Amino acid sequence: MFLNSNGKHPPAVIEMQPTEPIDASRVDAKSDQQAAKNGSFSNRWTSAVMEKNTRPTEHLTGVQRFRRALLCPPHGALAYNLTKIIAIIALFSALVAILKAEAFPGGNLWALLVVTICAMIGEEIATKLRLPGLLGMLIAGLLLQNVPGIRVATSITPEWSSSLRTVALVVILLRAGLGLDIVVLRRLSKSVASVAFVPSTTESCAVAVAARYILGFDWLWSFVLGYLLTAVSPAVLVPSMLALQENGLGVDKGVPTLLVAASSIENVYAIEVFSVLMSVGFATTSLTMQILQAPIEIVIGVSYGLATGVLFWFFPHNGHVSYIDCTDLGTLIKSIVFH
Repeated sequence: MFLNSNGKHPPAVIEMQPTEPIDASRVDAKSDQQAAKNGSFSNRWTSAVMEKNTRPTEHLTGVQRFRRALLCPPHGALAYNLTKIIAIIALFSALVAILKAEAFPGGNLWALLVVTICAMIGEEIATKLRLPGLLGMLIAGLLLQNVPGIRVATSITPEWSSSLRTVALVVILLRAGLGLDIVVLRRLSKSVASVAFVPSTTESCAVAVAARYILGFDWLWSFVLGYLLTAVSPAVLVPSMLALQENGLGVDKGVPTLLVAASSIENVYAIEVFSVLMSVGFATTSLTMQILQAPIEIVIGVSYGLATGVLFWFFPHNGHVSYIDCTDLGTLIKSIVFH
């Protein structure tokens, strides 16, 4: 036994053991559960269905995760899908109140709503299967157009279908144009022209020769088939290239800008040649005017684009509170009107 200089025992030293940090969420959950046990039936029921009173998700089994997904308030994937459903119901109710017959089964808007919902479901299924989402949309559209009993897409009139295709093409090409890097585009201008015209023309000629000597078509309809098949789908290529550009893949060499610009030009080129060949096949004017149709349309389109571009350069002014929104909306409207 040791004594200090005063003849007293030294004070005992208590060694503190390290403790784990306190999880505030677990403390709150335990306190809420304890309060619910001591409360009424309604309090116990409310505590049982509240998401905040459950354990963290990192150590839960599959069944426990499913049960937790149904707790209140809605959260995660359940809340996301419920938001979609509520938005669709609200949109449909508004369309019924405004347009009445067009929004009921058999009308254009009803068919569009069903096709859109089924396309979204097809996209989700394809994504879960690790397939492109566009493939699921295409399969849903094919089923709704061709399978007896569910041919909802046939309710869309040809006028509505043509207008919707026009708007879709305009939106895709606008996305392509707004996503271009002008510096890279100038540097790769010759490559863009080569990629836009050489593969398309070569493929069209090859298809035309095959159609002529294998299928027995005449030369006119052989080239119509060639340019019909050679057009690149901007709905497939443009979103993919823009996604690569956002992730920084191939940006140094300008690959996304090269392919987006080339595909847009190639698409316009194929459509114009196809239209000219169709006009020749169903001739109502002189052959000279039919041949000059494509160059005239291109000149008019470029002039219209330059004129409206200069207009939107000055209006609205740069200090306008909605400058970007007004410019985007104006660009979309002028493109749809001209098309």
